[in-house]
Amino acid sequence: MTKHIAIIGGGYTGAAVAIQLSRQARNAHRISVVEPRETVGAGLAYSTSDPDHRLNAPDMVHFLTPDDQQHLRRWFEEQGGARYDAEAETADGALFIRRGDFGRFVAEQFAAHQNVNPSESSINHLRDRAIDIEQSGAMFRIALDSGHSLTADLVVVATSNEKPSIPKPFASSVAAHPAFHANPWHLPSIEGIPIDARLLFVGTALTAADLIVTRLRLGHRAPIIAMSRRGLRSTRRTTAASTFTGPFWDRIVRETSLFVAKHGRHEGLHDLINALRIEIQAAEARGEPWQAPFDDLRDSVWQVWPALPLAEKRRFMRHLRPWYDVHRFRLPPQVETKLDLAIGRGQLRYKAAHILSATSNGGGITVEYRDRFSDAVHTEDFGAVINCTGPEPRPDRTENPFMQALISRGLARVHPVGVGFDVDDTSAAVDANGGSNPRLRMFGPLTIGQFGDPQGTPFILSHICTQMPEIVKILEDN
Repeated sequence: MTKHIAIIGGGYTGAAVAIQLSRQARNAHRISVVEPRETVGAGLAYSTSDPDHRLNAPDMVHFLTPDDQQHLRRWFEEQGGARYDAEAETADGALFIRRGDFGRFVAEQFAAHQNVNPSESSINHLRDRAIDIEQSGAMFRIALDSGHSLTADLVVVATSNEKPSIPKPFASSVAAHPAFHANPWHLPSIEGIPIDARLLFVGTALTAADLIVTRLRLGHRAPIIAMSRRGLRSTRRTTAASTFTGPFWDRIVRETSLFVAKHGRHEGLHDLINALRIEIQAAEARGEPWQAPFDDLRDSVWQVWPALPLAEKRRFMRHLRPWYDVHRFRLPPQVETKLDLAIGRGQLRYKAAHILSATSNGGGITVEYRDRFSDAVHTEDFGAVINCTGPEPRPDRTENPFMQALISRGLARVHPVGVGFDVDDTSAAVDANGGSNPRLRMFGPLTIGQFGDPQGTPFILSHICTQMPEIVKILEDN
């Protein structure tokens, strides 16, 4: 019997769910992807048109079907990528293609499955926005921004990357100031900043790196400061052979993860981190980079994280996540080179500081901050301030009406660690009363509280592929 599945969000995660469902289902179903953008597959992360915004991991970890992990490279070559993007390939043969090109790749694979798929399911793109959801019995009703609605037998929530919250010093006095750019992903406003404006980037990780390189390409002449409490920059990728010597998929779908196989299970952060440090020291003593032992942990988070008690998970989120993230999310070599040049000529500086206040000074913004290391308080004027603090991690604090509806109607709740939605081990949403709903599934960064690191595309795909047989069973056996 044909069932209707509604997928809310049409970035990589939503496209991957639609593709895997159409491939694994035994019967033909009706699949609707609700996505306001023109195409499905790009989402926020891969819809950028900026030529300097690249994937921060090489081509061999970006795929949509585990049985064809080289598809992106073939596609890039068939598109003549080496001619229009000569910088994409690094000296060791890895491809770091533009994020916009990866968005096109995913969109094309989605369109191909719309035309032909093994289950002969219909896959439709509803160019609309979900704003509300209700459940009645086994069925869901989803209200759309256009005024229309749809009913579904099963709903998959695949949205992510909500706008950053405005840091407290900027939230009242200068939030509406034209020199304050609250949304770093709105490129027209970033590109419109005068080239002689002193810039402050609030945040020092990948988003800031991308936009700094954008400004440099546009010929920005004035000084640029990137500031965060710890001043942590995204780390560099090793050029030594390590993680990518074999199929990446094999690393993340093992019965026993790489880190657990070497070190056993840990229920405390102290012992876990100590085991990692010892392995890194041993690797460096052999002349090997720290990235390889760290990558073993990264590729084992799906098994390491669930073993930690809730109190330890909360400790990690409060104190260790920024350190983990800067080692986990590394700079593409092309971006790294441009930043190094700007630092070398003295135009770009990174600072570890706590911002105390921000006030308008007419056309710009005056910022007062305390240096992390000297404790000295400084005041500086900036022509523009860009908020690069990262996506809002709590769904109950976003402006997304659909997420707000999930919570207000009791269909979902924030995870106990304080980030993302609460889901069970099968990615089924946990409701306000603590019960799991197998007909309401969530995938991608929204599940970070439960799975620890479901953020890179292969990790998202792994969760989808693992749970898809059960989703198909619910649809076709009931």
